[in-house]
Amino acid sequence: MKNEKITLRSKVGWEYSTTPSNDENGNWKIEPPEKPYFIGTIRTVTKMIQDDKNFQAMKSGGTYYNSRWFLRRNNKWLAITDPDAGEKLAELYDGWHKQIMFGVE
Repeated sequence: MKNEKITLRSKVGWEYSTTPSNDENGNWKIEPPEKPYFIGTIRTVTKMIQDDKNFQAMKSGGTYYNSRWFLRRNNKWLAITDPDAGEKLAELYDGWHKQIMFGVE
């Protein structure tokens, strides 16, 4: 894992998954997304998430899901590993910070 800097101009992506699977102990889990569906700056991706009526309906209906933020670097999508990525990106979006460092894989 390495750290990468994200600013308001960084190209990011986001996706959610509702695909269940079993882990090695037989417990079920929701698989994390492997690549983003919504792509753009933090502002545009946040707006796309808010405007996605299917996601909003699914979320308000109590469906289990797993979501993940991604960062585009060197023509590759890197998954952001920080569990609080959404909250920290919101702080960046709201102007609390100029840049934030995240762990990526």
